[in-house]
Parts: sequence; structure tokens; C-alpha cells
Amino acid sequence: MHEPGHENRPGLSSLSYRIGTHGTFMRRMLARLAREEIADGENQGARPLAALTTRSTEDPAIALLDAWATTADVLTFYQERIANEGYLRTATERRSVLELARAIGYELNPGVAASTYLAFTVDDSAGTPDTALIAAGTQVQSIPAKEGELPQTFETEHEFEARVEWNTLTPEQTAHHPIAAGTTSLYLQGVNLQLKPGDAILIVGPEREDDPENETWDVRTLKTVHDFRKEGYTRVTWEKGLGLTEGGSVLVHPAADATAQVYVFRKRFALFGHNAPDWNVMPAEVREKYCGTDTTCPGGDEWPNFGLNLTTTLFHIDGDHPEIVAPTWIALTDDDYTELYRVMEAVPSSRTKFAITNKTTRVDTDTDESRGEFDRRTAVVLAVPEELARAEKPLETAVEGNTIVFDRLVEGLKEGQPLVVCGKLAVADEDETREVA
Repeated sequence: MHEPGHENRPGLSSLSYRIGTHGTFMRRMLARLAREEIADGENQGARPLAALTTRSTEDPAIALLDAWATTADVLTFYQERIANEGYLRTATERRSVLELARAIGYELNPGVAASTYLAFTVDDSAGTPDTALIAAGTQVQSIPAKEGELPQTFETEHEFEARVEWNTLTPEQTAHHPIAAGTTSLYLQGVNLQLKPGDAILIVGPEREDDPENETWDVRTLKTVHDFRKEGYTRVTWEKGLGLTEGGSVLVHPAADATAQVYVFRKRFALFGHNAPDWNVMPAEVREKYCGTDTTCPGGDEWPNFGLNLTTTLFHIDGDHPEIVAPTWIALTDDDYTELYRVMEAVPSSRTKFAITNKTTRVDTDTDESRGEFDRRTAVVLAVPEELARAEKPLETAVEGNTIVFDRLVEGLKEGQPLVVCGKLAVADEDETREVA
């Protein structure tokens, strides 16, 4: 009798692997009874069982065949089950799947029920506690997202504490904007600071107050002023970087970052005598009378003693300016050269010289350094400084990686505590964002 074959197509949920059942085994053995020959001896070739014509299971011989058919049926049944347990798709026993996973280096995780992370929001109304203790087993029911779904009930696994300050944790929005050599921009607190391009700002360290020879200061002319009204800060820029540099080396560093103060000069004045008549067109008798016995005086191109006095810390600002008070900063600037002075005294005065008479403000400064660098006619006095508060610069980079820096100190967080991060996903090289959670 022909032995049955097996062919299993891919994707089946079970394999066919048995070579027979009780019935097929019984029929095969009964069919071969009459053909069984004696293998050797004097009766070799004889078929004595051909005379056994009964097929009743009550006959001991037939009953023996029935018992062997039952044994073969059991053996092939379990052989097929073992074959099915050898493949992930057809295996029904957990141990089979476990051993198959182990064969390629994997271990099964224990079976668990459906789970999710829950974020509890603590009521922040006035008078309510700042913390809430969430007991283990607290039930929370989900809200179906679409029609046909049913709400699901979840229970907390462990007792834990929730806090009002954890309701919303905001990543760090700004970073310190340092004052350093080469800096060409600055962030200032507030908007509507009445700043505009062309205004002069002073960045000075406290060391300069007590030491007139200290050079930790810079005066710069603003190039741009940009108000960020929503964020509440102003960004200003200028051309030349802070500090005195030459050939890539820093000769004089700017004011120390941590202690630097920022001012804007609100007023610009001229020195007394800036509008003096041209000496060369004055009548000879006036020039002779003005010069007195100085025989070289009439031959000059400018009024005698027209330059700033290099031997005194005093000088006169054209006009009466009560807003200049001591102690305060003023700066003299002429073309590309600027010098900073600290006003020690400022008093109203009047002055007659260079054929003009006018009210002045006489100022006494802490040093007479570099007075000879300034031309009385063209020099500008930067005065009436107003202090500006520095602000941090906004962070424009996306939150990424495995670290988040919060914008404030958050106490109570523990290692292993889950956080839910949500917001807009920054897509690289694309002008689009999408919400994520």
C-alpha cells in the first residue's frame, strides 16, 4: 500500500505531519495478513495467515492488530504535535515559543495587561494644597477616541505624589548672552526703550569707577534696534566688536561679563567755543587786541588757546544742562576716538572767550586723559547716561537628545520617574512643524 505524503503550503496555522490514523493503520495490517511469508526454514515462502479470514476484533490475532493500530495512532498524533511546536506560527505551547526565542538569543517578557502612562494635573486654585497623594489602585477611565470604542478603566500600580509645580514643566527658553571680546550684539530687558540706530551705548565695569586709568569699558554706536514685544526684550547690534584687538589678539578686554553695566547716552552736546568765528577772517585790530603781546598769535589759523586745556580736568560744555549731575559718566568722541570720563562736579557757569559769550556747564572729571585728541569744534559730548538692564538671549534650537534643562529649579523629581514631552516637532530642512506628544 502506498505511504501517504505531506505537503504544507506557507502561512498555515497548523501542519499536517501524520502518516496515518487508527483506521488507516488497521486497514494496512489486515490487508497484509494474507501476504506475510515465512522467511526461512522448511516452510519458507508459505503464507499460513492466508487461512485467517476472520476480521472480528474478538479474535485474539485481530485484537492484537487493533491494539497496535491504536498505539500507532497515538504516536503519530504526538509526532504531529511536536512538529507543529517547532515553528512560531504553528506553536501552541508557551514553552515552545520560549525555547524558539532562546535559540536566537531572545527571552520572553512576562505577560501583562494593557498599560499606559497617566499625567495627573493638580488643582492650582487659591487655597488648595500644593501636593496631592495618589493612592495605589486609583481608577481612571479613558475617553473613547472614535465612535464604537468603549471607555477603558486603568488603575494606578503604586502610590505616588503629584505636585502643582509639576503640572507644566517648561524647558529652558533663554541662555546667558555673555559680554566678551568681539561681541557685536546684546539683549536688553523690556521694549519701547526709546533706542534707535545711531544712539551711543556704554558698557563699563565697576573697576573703572575707582581707577581713571582702567580700560574695561567700551562705547559703541548702535546699528540696529529690534523690539520683541511678545517676548518682552530688545536686541541691539553694533559694527565693531567689544574690546581692543590687533592682528587677532585682544589687547584690552571688555568689561567683565558678570559685572558689566550697560548705559545709553540720552544727550549729545558740543563744547563751548565750537561755534567760534573763524580766526582767519577776524579784523587785524581784533586779533592784535586778543593776542596782546604774543607776537606769534596773529600768524596762527585758530584762536589762541583754542585747544582743550591739557593741564586741568575742567572743561566747559556749551549751554546750561542741569541734567548733568555728579557722579555720572560722560564721553568725548571725535571721529574714531572716544574717551570716557566720570563727572566729579557739574555747575552752571558762563564764559566769554573766542569773541562769544554763552552760558556753559562746567564739569570737573576724574582724569584729563587724552584731552589733546579732541578738536573743540568737532568733538561731541555724550552725556546723561541711562542704565539698561541686560536680558538673556532666546534659545532657538530644538529640544533634542536625552537631556532637558528646565527654566527653573524643580524639586522632588526622582530617577526613573516618567515625563510626558509634548509640543511641536521641528522637522529638519523643512518649513513645517507638527504637534507631538
